[in-house]
Amino acid sequence: MKNPSRDALKVAYFAGCSAGYLFPGVAKAAVGLLEQNGIQVFVPSQHCCSMPLIMEGNQQAAKKRIQANLETLGACMQDGYDIVCSCPTCGYFFKKLLKETAYYSEAFQHRADAGNNRMQVPTGSRDKKFTFVPMGIYKTFLKDDGYFSSIDPLQRIDLSLNVQDLGEYLLAHYKTGQLSISLKEPDRPLAYFAPCHQREQNIGHPYVEMIQSLPGTDIIPMGGEMLCCGMGGHLGFKTGFHDHSLAIGGPLFDRLAAASNRTLITDCLSCRMQLKHVFSRQVFHPLELLIAV
Repeated sequence: MKNPSRDALKVAYFAGCSAGYLFPGVAKAAVGLLEQNGIQVFVPSQHCCSMPLIMEGNQQAAKKRIQANLETLGACMQDGYDIVCSCPTCGYFFKKLLKETAYYSEAFQHRADAGNNRMQVPTGSRDKKFTFVPMGIYKTFLKDDGYFSSIDPLQRIDLSLNVQDLGEYLLAHYKTGQLSISLKEPDRPLAYFAPCHQREQNIGHPYVEMIQSLPGTDIIPMGGEMLCCGMGGHLGFKTGFHDHSLAIGGPLFDRLAAASNRTLITDCLSCRMQLKHVFSRQVFHPLELLIAV
Protein backbone atom coordinates (compact mmCIF):
# COMPACT_ATOMS: atom_id res chain seq x y z
CA MET A 1 0.00 0.00 0.00
CA LYS A 2 1.33 3.42 -0.89
CA ASN A 3 2.16 5.84 1.86
CA PRO A 4 -0.17 8.83 1.26
CA SER A 5 2.63 11.24 2.14
CA ARG A 6 4.53 10.12 -0.95
CA ASP A 7 1.95 11.73 -3.22
CA ALA A 8 3.41 15.14 -2.36
CA LEU A 9 6.94 14.17 -3.38
CA LYS A 10 8.16 15.22 -6.80
CA VAL A 11 11.64 15.47 -8.23
CA ALA A 12 13.31 17.00 -11.25
CA TYR A 13 15.95 14.50 -12.32
CA PHE A 14 19.26 15.70 -13.78
CA ALA A 15 20.66 12.56 -15.39
CA GLY A 16 23.99 13.91 -16.64
CA CYS A 17 25.72 13.05 -19.91
CA SER A 18 27.05 9.62 -18.92
CA ALA A 19 23.63 8.27 -17.92
CA GLY A 20 21.91 10.21 -20.68
CA TYR A 21 24.07 8.94 -23.52
CA LEU A 22 26.36 6.08 -22.46
CA PHE A 23 24.49 4.23 -19.71
CA PRO A 24 20.76 4.92 -20.17
CA GLY A 25 19.98 1.90 -18.00
CA VAL A 26 21.11 3.90 -14.98
CA ALA A 27 18.75 6.77 -15.78
CA LYS A 28 15.89 4.34 -16.39
CA ALA A 29 16.62 2.61 -13.09
CA ALA A 30 16.59 5.96 -11.26
CA VAL A 31 13.25 6.99 -12.73
CA GLY A 32 11.79 3.53 -12.21
CA LEU A 33 12.74 3.31 -8.55
CA LEU A 34 11.33 6.76 -7.82
CA GLU A 35 8.08 6.18 -9.69
CA GLN A 36 7.59 2.73 -8.16
CA ASN A 37 7.69 4.48 -4.80
CA GLY A 38 4.99 6.91 -5.82
CA ILE A 39 7.33 9.85 -6.39
CA GLN A 40 6.53 12.04 -9.37
CA VAL A 41 9.51 12.39 -11.72
CA PHE A 42 10.12 15.15 -14.24
CA VAL A 43 13.15 15.02 -16.54
CA PRO A 44 13.64 18.62 -17.68
CA SER A 45 15.55 19.76 -20.72
CA GLN A 46 19.19 19.77 -19.66
CA HIS A 47 22.67 20.47 -20.88
CA CYS A 48 26.00 19.06 -19.75
CA CYS A 49 26.83 20.31 -16.25
CA SER A 50 29.97 21.70 -17.97
CA MET A 51 32.64 19.97 -15.92
CA PRO A 52 34.35 18.48 -19.03
CA LEU A 53 34.30 21.88 -20.74
CA ILE A 54 35.84 23.52 -17.69
CA MET A 55 38.57 20.88 -17.55
CA GLU A 56 39.39 21.67 -21.19
CA GLY A 57 39.37 25.43 -20.56
CA ASN A 58 36.34 26.20 -22.73
CA GLN A 59 34.91 28.83 -20.42
CA GLN A 60 32.58 30.45 -22.96
CA ALA A 61 30.77 27.24 -23.88
CA ALA A 62 30.66 26.17 -20.24
CA LYS A 63 28.95 29.37 -19.13
CA LYS A 64 26.27 29.07 -21.82
CA ARG A 65 25.34 25.59 -20.64
CA ILE A 66 25.49 26.55 -16.99
CA GLN A 67 23.17 29.50 -17.55
CA ALA A 68 20.70 27.31 -19.45
CA ASN A 69 20.69 24.74 -16.64
CA LEU A 70 20.26 27.45 -14.01
CA GLU A 71 17.17 28.78 -15.75
CA THR A 72 15.61 25.36 -16.31
CA LEU A 73 16.33 23.95 -12.86
CA GLY A 74 15.45 27.26 -11.22
CA ALA A 75 12.00 27.06 -12.82
CA CYS A 76 11.65 23.50 -11.48
CA MET A 77 12.51 24.71 -7.98
CA GLN A 78 9.85 27.42 -8.23
CA ASP A 79 7.33 24.75 -9.20
CA GLY A 80 8.14 22.80 -6.04
CA TYR A 81 10.40 20.08 -7.43
CA ASP A 82 13.35 18.67 -5.50
CA ILE A 83 16.43 18.63 -7.76
CA VAL A 84 18.29 15.31 -7.78
CA CYS A 85 21.17 13.93 -9.81
CA SER A 86 22.64 10.43 -9.96
CA CYS A 87 26.06 11.54 -11.26
CA PRO A 88 28.51 12.47 -8.46
CA THR A 89 30.42 14.80 -10.76
CA CYS A 90 27.30 16.75 -11.70
CA GLY A 91 26.34 16.87 -8.04
CA TYR A 92 29.78 18.04 -6.98
CA PHE A 93 29.76 20.73 -9.63
CA PHE A 94 26.31 22.08 -8.75
CA LYS A 95 26.70 21.79 -4.99
CA LYS A 96 30.31 22.89 -4.58
CA LEU A 97 32.07 24.48 -7.54
CA LEU A 98 29.21 26.55 -8.92
CA LYS A 99 28.76 28.60 -5.77
CA GLU A 100 32.44 29.24 -5.03
CA THR A 101 32.89 32.89 -3.95
CA ALA A 102 29.18 33.65 -4.61
CA TYR A 103 28.64 34.45 -0.91
CA TYR A 104 31.09 37.33 -1.24
CA SER A 105 28.97 39.05 -3.90
CA GLU A 106 27.19 42.33 -3.26
CA ALA A 107 23.91 40.65 -4.19
CA PHE A 108 24.23 38.06 -1.43
CA GLN A 109 25.44 40.58 1.13
CA HIS A 110 22.41 42.72 0.37
CA ARG A 111 20.04 39.74 0.65
CA ALA A 112 21.68 38.75 3.95
CA ASP A 113 21.25 42.33 5.19
CA ALA A 114 24.87 42.31 6.33
CA GLY A 115 25.06 46.11 6.57
CA ASN A 116 27.56 48.68 5.34
CA ASN A 117 30.51 47.81 7.55
CA ARG A 118 30.55 44.03 7.68
CA MET A 119 30.20 40.91 5.53
CA GLN A 120 28.38 37.67 6.24
CA VAL A 121 30.44 34.65 5.19
CA PRO A 122 30.02 30.89 5.60
CA THR A 123 32.21 29.10 8.13
CA GLY A 124 31.37 25.48 7.30
CA SER A 125 31.50 23.29 4.22
CA ARG A 126 27.72 22.86 4.13
CA ASP A 127 26.88 26.57 4.41
CA LYS A 128 24.79 26.04 7.53
CA LYS A 129 26.85 28.37 9.69
CA PHE A 130 27.78 31.95 8.96
CA THR A 131 29.76 34.62 10.73
CA PHE A 132 30.30 38.34 10.28
CA VAL A 133 33.68 39.85 9.41
CA PRO A 134 34.71 43.51 9.11
CA MET A 135 34.22 44.71 5.54
CA GLY A 136 37.12 47.14 5.72
CA ILE A 137 39.56 44.30 6.32
CA TYR A 138 38.13 41.48 4.22
CA LYS A 139 36.43 43.17 1.25
CA THR A 140 39.73 43.55 -0.58
CA PHE A 141 40.16 39.79 -1.03
CA LEU A 142 36.72 38.26 -0.34
CA LYS A 143 35.22 38.96 -3.73
CA ASP A 144 33.02 37.11 -6.19
CA ASP A 145 35.68 37.22 -8.88
CA GLY A 146 36.01 33.53 -9.72
CA TYR A 147 35.34 31.46 -12.83
CA PHE A 148 31.56 31.91 -12.62
CA SER A 149 31.44 35.48 -11.36
CA SER A 150 29.59 36.71 -14.46
CA ILE A 151 26.64 34.43 -13.61
CA ASP A 152 24.04 35.65 -11.11
CA PRO A 153 25.46 34.71 -7.69
CA LEU A 154 22.02 34.30 -6.10
CA GLN A 155 21.00 31.84 -8.81
CA ARG A 156 24.19 29.90 -8.20
CA ILE A 157 23.68 29.76 -4.44
CA ASP A 158 20.00 28.86 -4.63
CA LEU A 159 20.61 25.99 -7.02
CA SER A 160 23.59 24.65 -5.09
CA LEU A 161 21.56 24.54 -1.88
CA ASN A 162 18.69 22.69 -3.53
CA VAL A 163 20.52 19.98 -5.49
CA GLN A 164 20.76 16.57 -3.84
CA ASP A 165 22.62 13.45 -4.81
CA LEU A 166 19.98 10.84 -5.59
CA GLY A 167 21.42 8.44 -3.04
CA GLU A 168 21.27 11.21 -0.43
CA TYR A 169 17.64 11.91 -1.36
CA LEU A 170 16.62 8.25 -1.31
CA LEU A 171 18.25 7.62 2.06
CA ALA A 172 16.52 10.60 3.67
CA HIS A 173 13.09 9.35 2.60
CA TYR A 174 13.98 5.74 3.36
CA LYS A 175 14.74 6.71 6.96
CA THR A 176 11.33 8.36 7.32
CA GLY A 177 9.47 5.40 5.88
CA GLN A 178 8.53 7.19 2.67
CA LEU A 179 10.55 4.81 0.52
CA SER A 180 10.65 1.04 0.25
CA ILE A 181 13.54 -0.77 -1.41
CA SER A 182 15.01 -4.22 -1.87
CA LEU A 183 17.88 -5.78 -3.77
CA LYS A 184 17.08 -7.66 -6.97
CA GLU A 185 19.53 -10.36 -5.88
CA PRO A 186 19.92 -10.12 -2.09
CA ASP A 187 22.39 -13.02 -1.95
CA ARG A 188 24.89 -11.36 -4.28
CA PRO A 189 28.06 -10.19 -2.44
CA LEU A 190 28.86 -6.58 -3.28
CA ALA A 191 31.88 -4.30 -3.08
CA TYR A 192 31.17 -0.56 -3.21
CA PHE A 193 33.63 2.15 -4.26
CA ALA A 194 32.76 5.74 -3.28
CA PRO A 195 34.14 7.95 -6.09
CA CYS A 196 36.07 11.14 -5.47
CA HIS A 197 33.28 13.57 -6.32
CA GLN A 198 30.85 11.65 -4.15
CA ARG A 199 33.24 11.83 -1.19
CA GLU A 200 33.74 15.57 -1.73
CA GLN A 201 30.02 16.15 -1.12
CA ASN A 202 30.38 14.97 2.50
CA ILE A 203 27.17 12.92 2.41
CA GLY A 204 28.54 9.63 3.70
CA HIS A 205 27.73 6.43 1.79
CA PRO A 206 23.95 6.53 1.36
CA TYR A 207 23.67 3.51 -0.95
CA VAL A 208 25.78 1.38 1.38
CA GLU A 209 23.72 2.49 4.36
CA MET A 210 20.46 1.55 2.64
CA ILE A 211 21.69 -1.81 1.38
CA GLN A 212 23.28 -2.75 4.71
CA SER A 213 19.93 -2.21 6.41
CA LEU A 214 18.28 -4.90 4.28
CA PRO A 215 18.22 -8.39 5.85
CA GLY A 216 20.68 -10.91 4.47
CA THR A 217 22.70 -8.51 2.35
CA ASP A 218 26.49 -8.58 2.06
CA ILE A 219 28.12 -5.32 1.01
CA ILE A 220 31.47 -3.83 2.00
CA PRO A 221 32.88 -0.38 1.19
CA MET A 222 36.19 -0.54 -0.65
CA GLY A 223 38.89 2.06 -1.00
CA GLY A 224 39.79 5.02 1.16
CA GLU A 225 39.82 8.80 1.26
CA MET A 226 42.88 9.08 -0.97
CA LEU A 227 42.09 6.29 -3.43
CA CYS A 228 40.97 7.14 -6.94
CA CYS A 229 40.23 5.04 -10.01
CA GLY A 230 42.44 7.43 -11.99
CA MET A 231 39.98 8.07 -14.81
CA GLY A 232 39.54 11.76 -14.06
CA GLY A 233 36.32 12.08 -16.05
CA HIS A 234 37.41 11.95 -19.69
CA LEU A 235 41.15 12.36 -19.09
CA GLY A 236 41.80 8.62 -18.92
CA PHE A 237 40.83 8.31 -22.58
CA LYS A 238 43.66 10.61 -23.68
CA THR A 239 46.76 8.98 -25.12
CA GLY A 240 49.11 11.13 -23.06
CA PHE A 241 47.36 10.43 -19.78
CA HIS A 242 46.05 6.87 -20.06
CA ASP A 243 49.09 5.14 -18.53
CA HIS A 244 49.16 7.70 -15.71
CA SER A 245 45.46 7.06 -15.17
CA LEU A 246 46.07 3.36 -14.63
CA ALA A 247 49.01 4.06 -12.33
CA ILE A 248 46.88 6.38 -10.18
CA GLY A 249 44.21 3.71 -9.92
CA GLY A 250 46.71 0.94 -9.06
CA PRO A 251 46.24 0.95 -5.26
CA LEU A 252 42.46 0.79 -5.66
CA PHE A 253 42.67 -1.96 -8.26
CA ASP A 254 44.76 -4.06 -5.86
CA ARG A 255 42.09 -3.81 -3.17
CA LEU A 256 39.26 -4.62 -5.56
CA ALA A 257 41.20 -7.58 -6.97
CA ALA A 258 41.38 -9.03 -3.47
CA ALA A 259 37.56 -9.06 -3.40
CA SER A 260 37.25 -11.11 -6.58
CA ASN A 261 34.07 -12.87 -5.44
CA ARG A 262 32.14 -9.61 -5.18
CA THR A 263 30.18 -7.63 -7.77
CA LEU A 264 31.59 -4.11 -8.06
CA ILE A 265 29.25 -1.14 -7.68
CA THR A 266 29.95 2.57 -7.84
CA ASP A 267 27.80 5.61 -8.52
CA CYS A 268 30.38 7.21 -10.85
CA LEU A 269 30.05 6.07 -14.45
CA SER A 270 33.56 7.24 -15.32
CA CYS A 271 34.83 4.95 -12.56
CA ARG A 272 32.63 2.24 -14.00
CA MET A 273 34.31 2.52 -17.40
CA GLN A 274 37.75 2.43 -15.81
CA LEU A 275 36.93 -0.60 -13.65
CA LYS A 276 35.39 -2.48 -16.57
CA HIS A 277 38.56 -1.79 -18.52
CA VAL A 278 40.77 -3.20 -15.76
CA PHE A 279 38.64 -6.12 -14.55
CA SER A 280 36.57 -8.76 -16.30
CA ARG A 281 33.78 -8.48 -13.72
CA GLN A 282 30.56 -6.62 -14.24
CA VAL A 283 30.27 -3.17 -12.67
CA PHE A 284 26.94 -1.61 -11.75
CA HIS A 285 25.50 1.61 -10.45
CA PRO A 286 23.71 0.84 -7.14
CA LEU A 287 20.44 2.05 -8.67
CA GLU A 288 20.52 -0.82 -11.15
CA LEU A 289 20.41 -3.35 -8.31
CA LEU A 290 17.61 -1.75 -6.28
CA ILE A 291 13.87 -2.29 -6.71
CA ALA A 292 10.81 -1.05 -4.85
CA VAL A 293 8.85 -3.43 -2.65
